[in-house]
Amino acid sequence: MKFGGNTTPGDLITRWHLQRDDRLDFTHRLRLFRNEQILLKQTIATRYAELQQLLNKDVKASKAVPKSVSSAKEKEQ
Repeated sequence: MKFGGNTTPGDLITRWHLQRDDRLDFTHRLRLFRNEQILLKQTIATRYAELQQLLNKDVKASKAVPKSVSSAKEKEQ
């Protein structure tokens, strides 16, 4: 039995399987991309937290230094 031209049921099944494989390949690539996105977001969040901690330490250290320097200057005067 032929379907429109030279297409046979076997051709249709083969075409369906190829399209199915393409869809599965696409969903697999999409899943990998999403996982990569999630990992990237987690990495960014971790680095941001680390940088915030460093910044807070620097701010505390910088606040401590001027007080001691200013008090030393006041004692000199």
